[in-house]
Amino acid sequence: MKSNRSFMSAARITVAVGALIVLGACSAGPPGGAGEILDSDVSAAQASVARYEAVPEAPSDLTAFEPVTSKRIGIMSCGENITSCQKLSSAAKAAVEDLGWQAVMYDGTQDTSKWGAGIDLFIQNKVDAIVKLVNPDNAMPNAMDDAAAAGIPVFCGVCGNTNEKTVAHPSIGNADSDYGEQGEAVAAWVIADSGGSAKVLGINNVLATPVKLRHEKIVEAINACSGCELLEDTNVTQDANIYDKLRSFTTAKLSAYPTGSLNYIVPQTDALFDPLRQSLEATGRDDVTVAGFDCDEISMSSIRDGGVQGACADTPLEWLSYAIVDQAARHLSGQSTSDVLVPFQLFTSNNVPAEGISKIGFDYRSYYLQFWGRQG
Repeated sequence: MKSNRSFMSAARITVAVGALIVLGACSAGPPGGAGEILDSDVSAAQASVARYEAVPEAPSDLTAFEPVTSKRIGIMSCGENITSCQKLSSAAKAAVEDLGWQAVMYDGTQDTSKWGAGIDLFIQNKVDAIVKLVNPDNAMPNAMDDAAAAGIPVFCGVCGNTNEKTVAHPSIGNADSDYGEQGEAVAAWVIADSGGSAKVLGINNVLATPVKLRHEKIVEAINACSGCELLEDTNVTQDANIYDKLRSFTTAKLSAYPTGSLNYIVPQTDALFDPLRQSLEATGRDDVTVAGFDCDEISMSSIRDGGVQGACADTPLEWLSYAIVDQAARHLSGQSTSDVLVPFQLFTSNNVPAEGISKIGFDYRSYYLQFWGRQG
């Protein structure tokens, strides 16, 4: 069915996600030091933080339908060695099984060369549809052609396809958040928390569209803050040994920027928080705070306990997985599909939920089960 763009909520929105990642070359930030600290920068940032801290509204624009039976869905994980990818694939599998269908799993291992192979494997297995997670269409145009030739529809969650040049045979349904707005939320917190004097080390991944979009907004916001400074704009792309490399990288940067010259690190996802934390703690640098994305539990605990991490823009990964499986189910059941946007929330010490309390403001699983005529 033809896809039509729709919005799941009038609330402000973002994402995720998912993390693809390796150490690449660094490029320096803007030349010269920071300018005059302006009260207007701080007050505007504080207002933005308050807005993003608010609980988003639940979506209200989906309708119920009767899912067809006995379908097999190929689920391609971005890489099971990354916690955010694990959450996405596990939730997608659960959603497929909630429909009474069978999930065929494939681990993309954070290796773009293997993503096309995953599509080929699904074609060989004659699945009824493919759900890709953080594996954008433009990273595998030939494989997308193969899926189209085989008559297998493809859906993509946390891919940012709608912000990239469309390939010849694109995914027919996408589930994302507003990645740029997510970057704006984190940048606002950094500016507000620093009193308009943030010195930031930014970490990008140009191969991952969600990361690239939110990073662009961070760079834009920090550069627009008169008293702030983007020290470096570092690209980190995918690699199976990313944790070890990040530990070495962070230790080197902490040596290059002594106390007082760096006070915030913004990684591309909280899946990378632990190696940053380990390096900060090993060097005794309590003057540097991490602000990130995706809100893994280890990061939430750090915010809750007043640790290394100060804030994160949540990427509701499990919700996003259910949202994209819902789109696949609608298509296979003869319904229209949509490119959906899922709301996000900024978590800080002001609103971080207690341990064991869900970050998501409502029961997303029951929400979709009601549309599928299933019981929770």
